[in-house]
Amino acid sequence: MIFGFRSKSKHWKHRQSYWYQLKTYEETDSALLRLFECFMEAAPQLVLQLYIIVSHGIKQNLILGQ
Repeated sequence: MIFGFRSKSKHWKHRQSYWYQLKTYEETDSALLRLFECFMEAAPQLVLQLYIIVSHGIKQNLILGQ
């Protein structure tokens, strides 16, 4: 967040593009961390669901919802 403030500041005008680039990298890193966090929360549930389906066999009424 500090890189965003520095890229807009008149005091850092000579290095504005440098701070903007660092701000972009920081935002990219935080977005990837959020994506990884969501995957780590959802993956165990998906594995459990797949285990239940595979261990009980795939039945026709399970797929069609009858």
